[in-house]
Amino acid sequence: LPFVGKTKLAPSGSQHFGWVFGVDTSSKHDRESYKMPQAISVTLTSAEQILNSAFINYTGLTNIVIPSTVKILDAEAFKSCTNLETVEFVTVQNGVGEDVAWTLDKIGMGAFANCEKLGEIELPESVEVLGENAFLSCTALTRVVTQGNANDALVVREIGIAAFRFAFVSSTNSYPSYGSSYPSFGSTSVVIKLEGVETM
Repeated sequence: LPFVGKTKLAPSGSQHFGWVFGVDTSSKHDRESYKMPQAISVTLTSAEQILNSAFINYTGLTNIVIPSTVKILDAEAFKSCTNLETVEFVTVQNGVGEDVAWTLDKIGMGAFANCEKLGEIELPESVEVLGENAFLSCTALTRVVTQGNANDALVVREIGIAAFRFAFVSSTNSYPSYGSSYPSFGSTSVVIKLEGVETM
């Protein structure tokens, strides 16, 4: 897809994935997403923005490919995409065959919150800020790194409040957002190497 929503630069209220299928998914609380295809992989080719709640609650999404043309990845963009397993940030070329440099500098607040099947993610080097709750309750997460980092580390300047709260936990456990008990970490350990962090 070249973009998400009605037009390439659609305002927030009109930039929801459902428009592709003639379905208005702009309300966070509706269930219109059930009318959309299930188990779908989406490749964006030249999008410049993925605004707030663009894919929110879309359980059919299993894979998303985000190109280097994207400058904004806004709040709750993929929140509660509970079957999302892979997120790929890829460098694309412009019309004259030159690589489009990454300028995306922030992962928005709650952007991937409750993506229970997301196992790992490699962020572009341009990303400096992880917003509040960015990966909240991403229970299957085992690896978060910056692309191309020699130490397999996550290199960011700022990590927002609760960015990884209840992440790195087996999805078989229950946790406060859905159950009554706190997660059990068991014997599995996950190590995230951090570099350049100034604020947490």
